[in-house]
Amino acid sequence: MTTMLRIVAILHNPAGSTGHIGNILQAQQHEFRVLCPLAGDPLPEADSFDAAIVFGGKMSANDCNTLPELLAELLWIRSVVESGKPFLGICLGAQLLAMAYGGKITRHAEHVVEIGYYHLYPTVEGFSDIFAKMPERFFQWHNEGFTLPEGAIKLAASDAFPNQAFRLGERAYGFQFHPEATPEQIRYWHTRDSEELSNPGAQTVASQWTYQERFNEDIRCWLSSFLDEWLRK
Repeated sequence: MTTMLRIVAILHNPAGSTGHIGNILQAQQHEFRVLCPLAGDPLPEADSFDAAIVFGGKMSANDCNTLPELLAELLWIRSVVESGKPFLGICLGAQLLAMAYGGKITRHAEHVVEIGYYHLYPTVEGFSDIFAKMPERFFQWHNEGFTLPEGAIKLAASDAFPNQAFRLGERAYGFQFHPEATPEQIRYWHTRDSEELSNPGAQTVASQWTYQERFNEDIRCWLSSFLDEWLRK
């Protein structure tokens, strides 16, 4: 019998979505609470949740210097990790996790972006941990990457960005890629941020939909398996 957990999800846009992650965890009847601190929601107290997920956002993790709410979130992330509770950071969430422990957030040297479906290459540790069975490609939407903080275990790289997944301790993970992205989310991002599709490295919309039809279900299945293992650690 699966233990029901209290899981808090942090968004950076009140109109955002938790995608496949929310769908999977709610279907498993976990208590799933969604908050947006940048829209005024208070960050949850430590005793009010069992696991935390921080999603992406349009801002940079470097905006902690000018956004006090984002700085508070950065400090909160560190407190969650140090409590030993399961933590997952996705895209901006992964960058904030890296930054909380000394990682740096920068653009690619040639301003290449990843928007679309790209290959990931697991390290030996990544293969042993979470990537033994993985889709051929994962969806990405980002123009910055991160350096690994001291003590982090590198789990995967891509052709353009050397750090795509890492682990801190046993229960904190950071993913640069977006395993939660549903077709509806991708369509929304295409509309909202259409100008970004012209950046170097971005795939055409037609290519993205071809890959989406091929890999969406494989990614969702991998994600479901990952979430089960992550929450059981």
